[in-house]
Amino acid sequence: MVQHELKYNSHVAATDAFLDKLLDVKETTVDRIYGKLVESGNYNPNKALWRDFPQSKATEQALYEPFTAAANAVNEACTALGLPVEIQTSWLDRHNTAPKSRDTDAPAIRPDIVSVLGATKDLKELDTKIYAKEEAACLLQNADLGAEQQADELAQAWWHRVHVPVEIKLGKGEKDILSAVQQLCAYMRQVFREQLDRRFVFGLAFCATELSVWFCDRSGLIGTETAFDIHKEPKKFIQVIAALALLPPDRLGWDPSMWLYRPSAEEHFVHSWESGVKLEDFGSNAYRTYWAFDMPSRDGKTRERFISVHGLSLVRSEIMCGRATLVWEVVRDDEEAKDETRYVLKQCWRPMSSHRESYFYEHARSTNASASLNVGKVYSSEDVHIGAEVDTTLAMRRGLTLTPTSITDEPVTGKRDRGDTIERFIHVQTTAGGGARFSAPASDPNPRILSRMLMETYGWPIKFFKDIPELLRVIRDAITGHRTLYYGGVLHRDISVGNILICPEDNDEQKTHGELIDLDYAKSTADFTPPVVFIDQEGWDRDTKEGYETFPKTIPLAFRVNLTEDAFYALWIRYGGGLNKITTYVLGILDLKEGLKKAKRPLTCEDLDIYYETSPRPDFSAHKAQVVARTATMCFASYEILKDRKYYLIGRAEHNSIHDMEAIFWVVDYLCLTRDGPGGSRRKELRGEQCGGAANSLEQIVYCFFDSENVQVLLENRKTLFDDYTDVETYIVKQFHPYFDVLKPLVVEWWRLIRFAYFSGSYTPMHQPFLEVLNKTLEEIEKKPPSKQSTATLAELERRRKDLSHVREFRKIQKAAGLRQPSPPAMWNTSPPRAHHTRHTYKPAMDSTMAAAEPSSPPVRTKKHKGDV
Repeated sequence: MVQHELKYNSHVAATDAFLDKLLDVKETTVDRIYGKLVESGNYNPNKALWRDFPQSKATEQALYEPFTAAANAVNEACTALGLPVEIQTSWLDRHNTAPKSRDTDAPAIRPDIVSVLGATKDLKELDTKIYAKEEAACLLQNADLGAEQQADELAQAWWHRVHVPVEIKLGKGEKDILSAVQQLCAYMRQVFREQLDRRFVFGLAFCATELSVWFCDRSGLIGTETAFDIHKEPKKFIQVIAALALLPPDRLGWDPSMWLYRPSAEEHFVHSWESGVKLEDFGSNAYRTYWAFDMPSRDGKTRERFISVHGLSLVRSEIMCGRATLVWEVVRDDEEAKDETRYVLKQCWRPMSSHRESYFYEHARSTNASASLNVGKVYSSEDVHIGAEVDTTLAMRRGLTLTPTSITDEPVTGKRDRGDTIERFIHVQTTAGGGARFSAPASDPNPRILSRMLMETYGWPIKFFKDIPELLRVIRDAITGHRTLYYGGVLHRDISVGNILICPEDNDEQKTHGELIDLDYAKSTADFTPPVVFIDQEGWDRDTKEGYETFPKTIPLAFRVNLTEDAFYALWIRYGGGLNKITTYVLGILDLKEGLKKAKRPLTCEDLDIYYETSPRPDFSAHKAQVVARTATMCFASYEILKDRKYYLIGRAEHNSIHDMEAIFWVVDYLCLTRDGPGGSRRKELRGEQCGGAANSLEQIVYCFFDSENVQVLLENRKTLFDDYTDVETYIVKQFHPYFDVLKPLVVEWWRLIRFAYFSGSYTPMHQPFLEVLNKTLEEIEKKPPSKQSTATLAELERRRKDLSHVREFRKIQKAAGLRQPSPPAMWNTSPPRAHHTRHTYKPAMDSTMAAAEPSSPPVRTKKHKGDV
């Protein structure tokens, strides 16, 4: 995961420039510290050696204690000299408490040496507890999962106090250095995962006698180009260690724009790095920790403070190069603890080249007055400032010049390697002086900016529907929301299960509506094409009249039909006078609607699914894609978007509304295939609770169309599905859970509409035909007498009631001034692991053509995420 993420996002800088820009300490200060260390005997200038370091080849373990002692000696010298220490830290050697695991291939989950916040006493005690729990889990093997879970929870708390991780290797060859850097990146990723107020992280890789320094923010990794010998260049070592204690917290990666909230403490709002902060001030996990943020008021004239009640989506916190989006449910800081209005705070590191998400909501509303209908509602938003400066990765890197070179792809064995192939993401060269030189790929980093948006929209992902009518109504609302955005000049481009919400009205768990959210990847335009103005034949030009007279002769005699003037004129304008294209379109409609072949009258616009557009249609042709482009959630994306090629026509595919409608089709398919009814529960066949051919067939379909992480598998199977329209019924609809049988005709009809739209090349907005099919299905269902609510529906309603009570419970906690944690929302529970598949198509006969599409080795096993698509 780490190597894949950083493969094209790793860079190096000249070592002196790196240290002077990112870890700048005055030369006179370094000299004073050096003098103090020589005076105390911690560094021997005659031998050019730090105290207690072995003078001859030793074991790796022999390096831990002297390295830790040298780093602590630097900190102590800073204190003794009366230097202004910004963060109280100490260095901890914990290599004797290596983690235990029942998985003998498991990676090291905590570094052997760390710089920790505060004193080491608490962390040592916590290490002892973790070790005991891990050892118990290991000895008991599968008998006690509780011990392992408790160890995981303690480890999460442990990471809250990590300031800088260190990785040590005995050797300084290429293999050793690469292994050290890769392991160090895994530690930095874990820091991001557990410390939600970290903007960037420093890490140290020490190989034999040489130190390299690494910096990771949301634009990727930067390292010192040349590793230096800490014995021969002690002042560089002093500069690094001293800077990690003397620089302001924001210069060391901490975020001063968010605070820990402690209801029971005398001082409610503190930064997590401040002295006096205890592990008990954090929740038992990231979702249960209270954070405070200041945001603009609705009118932007003042600032208001909001406090998180619980985390909604935090799984992307560990992203080392990307948006790293985090989402919390928050309430306004109310001294009387009475206001129970809930909001949603969304934070992300967006590319500096892209608009803030709130821009798209505002753009759509300014163009289309109804654009707030069934679309998320923004309270306020801002780009975060650190002091007077906007918080960007560009500013963090302080004008550092990067040195790009080539990249290799040879496998490297890392610490406790699982045996999987790991692509090398950093190339190491040897300098004339014998030190290691690092180089990186020739690609510029993508600068990012920290943004926050406060939403008034709160709801649950659509997989938590309570019954079929609600599911259909929410999908209908999402399509309506998409349409209002579209005619407001905004195209969503990222339809997924998580972006369609079931929103409660007046805190009523049963009274709901749907809203479409998440415009991170939207595109906008101010260009519009006027709707077609229908004119009588008397106003046609000669070519149009001749085309109308000729058209009937292009239709086969078996079902020759004619069109009304309006219908012909609409198609004539749509296809620019292309008679062959008009004929192809009409024949396609006749294939879809068999009854029209025998019609004794001219076919109308309604017959031909031509809808009168009263609003100007947006024209996105002038839109320029970003350098770093992503325009869909992969498992719900159209083949045309995944492949950047049209299904039937020649040319590249431009993301349009039809692709979002296809994504909605795949969302419904996904729910019908993977869920067993209300409440979001995954089918038992996909939880490993049922074996046999039926389960295997279902797993294969879900893998081929949704779960594969190989884009080639997804796009090839989607393309194959277009070759025979009956495959949707034969392979996909057939595997629907029986609960969703009533939706089978809707899905088949939607598929016919989608396939025909691509085949005819019309690419017209599909909202109206989709809604007509959906409304017809919903009407038929609602005609039937209401049945008794199922056990699953009742359980889902109870879950909603508990979820809606979080704010009320939080206010009680505030009033009682006692820290008590509400339960985390069930919607973010971990999903079962996905099975590894050796077949890559839904049609067994085709599999030989796809065998090369999937890597031969299984994916690297990683910790489960707190979430599910």
